[in-house]
Amino acid sequence: MHVRAYTPADLEALHRIHARQGFDYAFPNLADPIFISKLVIDDDAGHPVCASLARITCETYLLADPDAGTPRERYARLLTLHEAGRKDLLARGLDDAHAWLPPPVASDAASKHSAGSATTRGRHTAAASAKNNSRCRLYRRRSRFSVA
Repeated sequence: MHVRAYTPADLEALHRIHARQGFDYAFPNLADPIFISKLVIDDDAGHPVCASLARITCETYLLADPDAGTPRERYARLLTLHEAGRKDLLARGLDDAHAWLPPPVASDAASKHSAGSATTRGRHTAAASAKNNSRCRLYRRRSRFSVA
């Protein structure tokens, strides 16, 4: 197998591959400079059959005194800081961020999300792996900065 760099001539084939995979998210804008690696494998006839598309993202850390204020005040601070961080990252050209949650927090967040939110189906991961990993990722696809 030969791995090569993506070219704009591959775009239509990659759109077709994406559509056939049935993913419930829009095809990414590969012209966006945030995509720093775009690699393709062709079949024997020279048609793209596989691609790796990597874009820049970031990992966020939240430091919050668990004893400062009431739960409502702490949540209000989280929402305020979250919105400020969202705007800051967008201004820096990043449209995505990931937070790694400790297992107890991830399990609690996952159970709250799945207990009545209409937006949770297929949109986050946490509960399944939270018990076995030291860090667990909770994220929302395509609404990456929302806090439910």
